[in-house]
Amino acid sequence: MWKTALSCNMDAAGGLNRGVLPGCLKEASVVSPTIKMAVEYGVFDLRDLLEDFKEFARLRVKKRADSLILYSGVGEDEQKHARLTWLGAKTWGLSFPRHTGTWEPTPFTGSLGELVGILTRDFPAFLTHY
Repeated sequence: MWKTALSCNMDAAGGLNRGVLPGCLKEASVVSPTIKMAVEYGVFDLRDLLEDFKEFARLRVKKRADSLILYSGVGEDEQKHARLTWLGAKTWGLSFPRHTGTWEPTPFTGSLGELVGILTRDFPAFLTHY
């Protein structure tokens, strides 16, 4: 049985936040082959979906364990914009970065296409590089 970051996702205040409790799996930890494959394919799918939006052409995608990170900039100028976490069965969850360096989950879940639609339609400010 594979232990994943999803098996420990509550912080001390009861909120969703991976890797903050002792014993929780960190993002760089081992994930199951199924999750690894889903995230690998997700990188290509997300890049294809973003190509339709010229105003977000500067966005790049990187994978972290069970998640895809949308970011822009390089090095010290790198800025994270959103995280899409694989929940299973072609379903992803949307989170936004906080000023503390943690991620704030949203109630939005769905396919990558649905979440890209939500991001570009309802949250374009979160995709802007400051």
